[in-house]
Amino acid sequence: MNYILNDFSVLQKATLEGTGKIKKIVSDLRDYSRVDDSEKILCNIEECIKNSLNLVKSEIKRKSTKLNLNFSKTTDIECYPSQLNQVFLNIIINAVQAAGENGEITINLYEKEKYIIVEIEDNGDGILAENKSKIFEPFFTTKPRGVGVGLGLYLSYRIIKDIHKGEICFDSISGKGTIFTIFIPKGVI
Repeated sequence: MNYILNDFSVLQKATLEGTGKIKKIVSDLRDYSRVDDSEKILCNIEECIKNSLNLVKSEIKRKSTKLNLNFSKTTDIECYPSQLNQVFLNIIINAVQAAGENGEITINLYEKEKYIIVEIEDNGDGILAENKSKIFEPFFTTKPRGVGVGLGLYLSYRIIKDIHKGEICFDSISGKGTIFTIFIPKGVI
């Protein structure tokens, strides 16, 4: 009987901790997807980036990736946050994969003239010259079969260019890494 009573206390504590973790995961997924926000709303881009980071933090930790966040205060803008979350998630996941074990990722957020600017940089191997012109094409991937379908950057491009009327570009140096720069207009879309 004593064993059962002692074990019950341990099980109860573990159950409460597990429930708390599940609640946090569901909350992160809800914030990320913004299921309640199918229309454009006033939003802070820093919040979008942090929502996306919450979903990949276990992968960042597992790969021992160093994460540098340089966020300046920026104006809230009218946008589709769930779609921007998808853009940031796609590019951050690519950066984590490119940086590899013990790699480094830097995310800069700042405001300049009529844009909110997000830079996501990794210190991976970079993008080969022959692949640079294809990087935003649908179904283009450099990943092994079954790892990626080649839609992440294509969809990110469409979300930024077509829906948010912004710009997305990249610079990559073989052996040194890649930086994606996203320009999101501050004006109403």
